[in-house]
Formats: sequence, C-alpha cells, structure tokens
Amino acid sequence: MKIVVLLNEVNFDGMGDFFHFVDIYTSLTNNEKLKQYKFISIIHADMRYEQVKSKIQEIEIIDDYLIKDTNPEIIFSQYPQLEEAINTAEQIIQISAASFPSIMIDNRVSSNALMKFIGEHELSSPQLAKPFPWKIYSLGLSEGCWGSKIKLHSREQPETTISEIAATDKTFVDALFHHTKTDSITDLVYQNFIIPAYFNHGHAFVRFILFLAINQDFPKHKNVIFYVSGIGNEIQLKEKFATEFAKNKNQFINSDVHKIEIIDHKKEYTATFEVNPHGNRIFRLFNGFYINNRSYTLIYQQALIAGISGDNSLELAISTFTLPFYYSTNDINGKSKTRDAIAKIINKMDIPEETKSTLFQYFWRTRDYVHNLNNAAERFQQLNLGAIINQWTRVVMHLSKHHNFYNKLETIFLLDLPPNHRPTKFQCDTFFSKKTNPPQVINHPRKCASLISNSIFSLNADNQDANTACSSSATL
Repeated sequence: MKIVVLLNEVNFDGMGDFFHFVDIYTSLTNNEKLKQYKFISIIHADMRYEQVKSKIQEIEIIDDYLIKDTNPEIIFSQYPQLEEAINTAEQIIQISAASFPSIMIDNRVSSNALMKFIGEHELSSPQLAKPFPWKIYSLGLSEGCWGSKIKLHSREQPETTISEIAATDKTFVDALFHHTKTDSITDLVYQNFIIPAYFNHGHAFVRFILFLAINQDFPKHKNVIFYVSGIGNEIQLKEKFATEFAKNKNQFINSDVHKIEIIDHKKEYTATFEVNPHGNRIFRLFNGFYINNRSYTLIYQQALIAGISGDNSLELAISTFTLPFYYSTNDINGKSKTRDAIAKIINKMDIPEETKSTLFQYFWRTRDYVHNLNNAAERFQQLNLGAIINQWTRVVMHLSKHHNFYNKLETIFLLDLPPNHRPTKFQCDTFFSKKTNPPQVINHPRKCASLISNSIFSLNADNQDANTACSSSATL
C-alpha cells in the first residue's frame, strides 16, 4: 500500500488543531477511492498530551503515533517503523498548526514525496519548515483559502435534544433542573433558551451576553441558559466575568435582566451579579460541565444563536444552521478575515437588500461592537435579529455549496500525483469543472420557510402561548 504521513501539532492553548486533524483524517480514511493508501499519523502534543491520548482512544484513530518528545533518536529508536514510513511516504501532509517540529522529518523525507500543508483558518501564508517545497491548502473563507469544514445537521426541537442529552450526560441536565427550579424537560425548555458560548477571553464573552440582554429583537419571555466552554475553570470564569461586567454594567442596567448567575459543575453558585432590580429575566452561565461530542452538537442544533471564538465551533454553528456571534481568539492575528469574508459573501448573495444590509453589518461590525462599545452598542441593540437568523439558513446553504472544504479535500489530496497513482475513478479536473460536488450532509434539514419562525421574535409572553414559540423556534 502507498504510505501517506499526516502530521499534527497540538498547541498549548487548546484542542482546536487536533480536532481539525480528526475531521480531515476521518474524511480521508472514509473515502472509498483512497483505500489503496495507508495513513500514518504523527501527533505531537506536550501540555495537551493526556487530553489528546484520551481522545485518540475514544475516536479510535488507527496507525497513530502520539509523541511528547521531539528528540528523533529517542522517537525512532522506540518506533523504527515510523522512520521507514517517513522515508517511503508518497505524501507528507501537515494539518492545522504550522509548528510541527521539523526535526522529526529533516533528512528523512524522500525527494519524490509531495509536501502539503492544510492550515487552520486563514493560514494561507504560514511559516513552514524549509527547505521542503510545501503546497498550501489552508482552511478558511477569505481569498486564497479552500473553505470551511461543513457537514449539515438537521435542526431539532429543544425538548428532543435535551431528552437525548439526558440519556448520556445526566449530571448536566440534573444541574439544569436544580438551578432553574424545574422538574421536567418540558418545563425547562418552556422557561429557558439554551445557548452555547465558547470563548477564550472574557471580554468578547461578556459582550456576547450583553448583546442578548440589550437587543430589542431577542425574545424576552424566557430566561437564558449559557453552556459555557473554553474560558477556563470556575475561578477563572468568575474573575474574567467580574472584571468585564464591571466595565459594562451601565449597559446591562438598561436591560430587562434581573441577575446573572455563574454555576459550576459542583452544583454550587460561584457568583451572582445583580443587574436590574426591576428586571424579570435570569441569565445562568453553566461552566465546567463536560458533555460528549454528540450532546455538544445537539445543543447547537436547537440553539437560536451561539457565541464563538474558535474555528471548529464556527464550523459547527454553520453546520447546524445556528447563527454565530463570532469573535476569534486570534482576531488580531488574521482570524477576523473569516468573519469579514462571510460578510463579503453575503453582500454578493441574491437576498432582499434590507436583510442583506443587516446581515452584512452584523458580521462586518462585530469587531467594532466588541472593542468600541460606545460607538456600536446602539447599532447592535437595534439589529433585527429575527430577520438575520431567518436569512442565515440561506447563507449556510450557500456556504455549504460553494465554500465547503470537504468538497475539495479529495482533489487537494490527489493533485500533483502522477496519473498512474490516482484512483481510476478520479478525474484530475473534477474540482475545476463547472460541476459542483454535493455538500456532505448528515440528516439533511427539512425544507422550511425559515430557520426560526418570526413569531418567536414578536412573542409577547402575556398574550401568546410560549409552547408555540418553543415548537417554532427550531422547526425546519
């Protein structure tokens, strides 16, 4: 079998690079046209070693070498077959981060091997190990990039998703019952929106919560549960939130939020922030609750909106038709290009001009809102969020059709291979032809007029049945 070596560096700041690797590895190894290839994975992790090890066992990656040391003599004496694989590999493909230790492959790669780099979002000009002739195929939506990893999931009713989550992650759902003082899933979703929030920095996180507090169009008849991840442990969240809340308190006071509670995985309140004594809603932040990947996806499948700072969580929001409030952890290092690219793509779409303008401003001005609140607060307060979410469905379908990395991965893999090395079913100009491969779809969403019924955004809790809103809010 022909050998392909996949390289992955897992940085200290999170697992995002590893999850990019897993998605691409899974897509390649599940491709029936590529069964003639043996994929060997070398994953270097230092501070995240134990986390990666656990995930590799959970995902069941085959022919993987998880290494912590970077001394080639130690590694290759322990795994002599690994050095042979690098020597004989037809391709070396580095995935996500550009920092895999080059000492591992120096002087060991065949001069005939193809060297390809699939970078994380917007990493189209990486600093890669020399003198290898790397070909660059970066993820991302801006010019020169090859799209985002999009696998469409159906929208689901909140009651259905929480029931499924309860079957595997009972501790989390029990905590929801305990702190919301509800005793059934029906009551839980009747009284609360459940919204995912993945942020590394407290600043953007608090601005996201503020946005949902002050936006005039966001439904006011329910409390809000935030499933928080990425921001650290309970103490870190409390400290970050307290600092940023103090800076934004005057804006919060003008909302109808009574208080904000931070709840840790031990079912204890770690902090309560009083907002408006006359308010009638409670925002609850649940942090430190580990749930499995399926449960995490289900939370997105029922959510109106998601707070996001990571590449993978952005792709999940797109894949589940959930409107992202996206402010990247690395916004100042080029990741804002993704958000700006979405705005530019929207600007070229055939949708009603008024809605197009609102959608464009929502993505284009997020940075202003996060950094210059006084200049942008009024604009974000008055945004027609219902119209944005309803049209987001069309944007997702457009991104899936025209900017889906999965539709191009096979071509990336097979480009530059000698003709006699390509599978017989592969046509070299597949990607460059006028035909577009269909997007990868899981449970293709049912046809609908909108992602979220307009009724939920004009609902008056005093004269309409909230059950109706719950039913329409996730209907496709």
